[in-house]
Amino acid sequence: MGQKGYEEGFKYDHVWSTLKEYLQTQTETQGVVFSEPEENMMGDDSSDDNSPSQRPEGIKKSKIKRKLGEDKSTFLQTIKEENEKLWEILKSLNENKARAFDILERKK
Repeated sequence: MGQKGYEEGFKYDHVWSTLKEYLQTQTETQGVVFSEPEENMMGDDSSDDNSPSQRPEGIKKSKIKRKLGEDKSTFLQTIKEENEKLWEILKSLNENKARAFDILERKK
């Protein structure tokens, strides 16, 4: 026959025509065109992060990203709350200062 390891022939000839027909209808209905993957001849990996040739993100990596995102949002929320407290303190100090100034003006 042809290739090494396939001396007995292709074992799934009985389903090949059905599979081929199925794949053809799927590509026609979805408008998907399959082509041979192009290899980067320069050897650098300067492709987009969203390119289909990239491997999907692993579970561990996605958990780390999610945790970092949650940490950032928690940190930002804490900063906002602290800023609001400081703003209230500054407003009350400013009101106290204005009252003290009014009292001093009345005594004169």
